[in-house]
Amino acid sequence: MIGVIARPVHVLGSGCIAAPGRGPDRLESALDDGWRPPEVSAEWRPDGSAHARVAAVARPEDHLRMRGLRSLSRTGRLCCIAAADALGHPDLPPGPPERTAVVVGTRWGSIEPLVEFNRAAVTAGPRLVNPSHFPNVVVNAHAGYLGTLFGPAGPNLTVCGPAAGLEAIGQAADLLDLARAEHALAGGVEALGTTVLHGLASEGSGDVPGEGAGFLLLGPPPERPGARVAAWASETVHAPEDLGPARSRVLEEILEAAGLGRGDRTLLWHVGEPPNGAAAGLQGRWLDPVVGSCHAAGGALAAVVAARSATAGRPSVAASFPPDGTQVAVAFVPA
Repeated sequence: MIGVIARPVHVLGSGCIAAPGRGPDRLESALDDGWRPPEVSAEWRPDGSAHARVAAVARPEDHLRMRGLRSLSRTGRLCCIAAADALGHPDLPPGPPERTAVVVGTRWGSIEPLVEFNRAAVTAGPRLVNPSHFPNVVVNAHAGYLGTLFGPAGPNLTVCGPAAGLEAIGQAADLLDLARAEHALAGGVEALGTTVLHGLASEGSGDVPGEGAGFLLLGPPPERPGARVAAWASETVHAPEDLGPARSRVLEEILEAAGLGRGDRTLLWHVGEPPNGAAAGLQGRWLDPVVGSCHAAGGALAAVVAARSATAGRPSVAASFPPDGTQVAVAFVPA
């Protein structure tokens, strides 16, 4: 699927947090410095987890300066950190609240709260579970919290899957292109915990598990120069032999739709599996070594740094290439 954005959809704000720290500067400097996630501590070896390294966010509570966060899960708190930066909190979001959409992409978002809620019901009995914990088990809880805490009251939805963070940004651009909203807060989030770490360890992939969140505020042209979403493309595949051709098609489609060439001017910020020959002629920067395997959050993190590069004058493509499922790319151009 290829989505060419006819209406001007600009990046008005951005925010991200991952293992290297908060903000796109920290991600870029971590790549430039060769930073790597540290050896795992006892905190991240729940019940004997076999992971040698975990790309976890250190003390996310240190980044939060808001009320109303007590009931939020770790996933919701990471959402709030990145979303607050994208929105310029404590300033109010631009435009009418009912015309501001929220689109969140996640793969594991509600797994930890759901398992913990069920465990409490089994061990203590259903009459002793904490009812305030129940909202966190709903898959759309995190998008709902962003609307409640920051004010957007327009379309509110959650996209699920390993590349859902980048899909969310593409779908938000479509909402603006179709005039379903005037502004959109879009991105992705993943958080780690006992259940997710055990599940990933059982897969035996050898990837460093990661967590984080990245969000963009999209809307009409601002007064100052910045970045614009030119197009987005996706293709869903299930057979391993189809991955390479699908990634090549996604990149070819996105470059053609955005009017970009394969030269040293175009940056490719990507997560997931390396695109290999599909990225020929593009200057690639792979984020996984510093943020870990962040699943849905990874594509959103790539989008934040790609938008920053486009704001600085370098056309950029953010791509998420998971080992199965939907392969996604979004193009950002200077505006």
